[in-house]
Amino acid sequence: MRPERRRALQEETSLGSTEELQPAARTHETHESASASHQALYLQAISLLSSDDVHVRAGALEILEKVGENSTSMRRSVISAICRYLRNDGRRRDVDDAHILAQRIIARHIAWPRRKYGQDRPSTFWEDMEIDLQGALLKDLDMSHAHVMSACFRNADLRGDTWLQDLLVEESLSFEGAHLNGDFYFSGSEVCGGASFAGVIFRGAALFGRSVFEYDSNFYDCRFFGRASFVSCDFRGAVSFHGSSFLWSAEFTQMRVAWDARFAEAEFKDTTFELAKFGDIVSFLGVSASEEDLNLHGVSVAAKHLLNIWPAGWGELLEGDGTATVVRVPEGREQEFKALQKERRMKYTFSKMSRRQATTELD
Repeated sequence: MRPERRRALQEETSLGSTEELQPAARTHETHESASASHQALYLQAISLLSSDDVHVRAGALEILEKVGENSTSMRRSVISAICRYLRNDGRRRDVDDAHILAQRIIARHIAWPRRKYGQDRPSTFWEDMEIDLQGALLKDLDMSHAHVMSACFRNADLRGDTWLQDLLVEESLSFEGAHLNGDFYFSGSEVCGGASFAGVIFRGAALFGRSVFEYDSNFYDCRFFGRASFVSCDFRGAVSFHGSSFLWSAEFTQMRVAWDARFAEAEFKDTTFELAKFGDIVSFLGVSASEEDLNLHGVSVAAKHLLNIWPAGWGELLEGDGTATVVRVPEGREQEFKALQKERRMKYTFSKMSRRQATTELD
C-alpha cells in the first residue's frame, strides 16, 4: 500500500500496521479466526469507501482486493462491493484515482488472456464473478479477455474508449440505455445467454466483428454515430435492429443469423450486407436508405418462408439447394422479376415432390 494511503487510513481508523491488514499471513491463525479477520477487514473497508479522502477510498479498495486474494469464499462479495462503490460513486460526477483503481481491480481478477488457446487459468483469476455496473460512471474501461458469469452495464455512462474484446459471458449481458462516448471494442467476444443493447448510444466506432451470440440479441432503437462493424458475427438465435440508426457507415459482411432478423424502421448510411446468411424470417419493413446506401449483394436466406421483406429494389430468388439469393431488381422490370420468382418456386416445389416420391419408392 502506498504511504499516503496508509497514513490516511491510520488517521481515520484504528487498523494499525500493515501486518495487521494481512491476517492471512499469520501462519498460526486458525481457519475460523482467519475467516473472522477477513470479514472484519471487509466490513471496515466498506465503511471507508464513503470517505471524502481519495487516498482513504483507494486504501480501502486495496484492502478489499487483499481480502479476496486471501479468501476464496469472499471473492464474490468483494467484487460486488467494488461494483456497488462504482455505482454509488457516480454521484460525484467525476472520476478520480480511486474510481480508476476500482475498475482496474475488477478487470485484473476477471481476466483470462488467451483462454481460447488453451492457456491455463492465471492465479489472479477469480471465477464465477457477476459484474453489476448498472448506472455507473466509467472512464477508459478495459475489461478485455474477461470471463464472467453475467455483466450488466444498463444505463451506464462510459466515457473515453471501452475495451471488451474477447469477452466471455456465461449467462446474460445488458447494455440497455447505456451511453458510450468513445470507441467500443467488442470484437471476438461470446455471450452464452441473452444480450441486450437496446437504446444504446454509440458516439464512436462500435466494433463487434467475429463475436458470437448464443441466444437472442436485441439492438432495438440504437444510435450509431460512428462506424458500426458486425463483420462475421454469428447470431445463433434471433436478432433485432428495429428502429436503429446507422448514421456513418455499417458493415454486416458475412454475418450469420440462425433465426429471425429484424431491421424494420432502421436508418442506413453506407451499409453493406454482402454475403450475409439468414436462417429464418428477415424484415426490412419501412427502412430508410437510398439505393447507394444499402448493399445486399450475395445475401442468402433459407427458403423456409415466403414472408421475407426486403428493401425497395431488392428481391429473392430460390436456388436449387433450398436457399434464396437476394438480388437487385432492375427498375421497370418488377413484373418480369415476379414471373422469374414464380418460375423458380414452381421448379423448387416440383423438385421437392420428386425427391419425396423417389424416397418413398426406395422405402
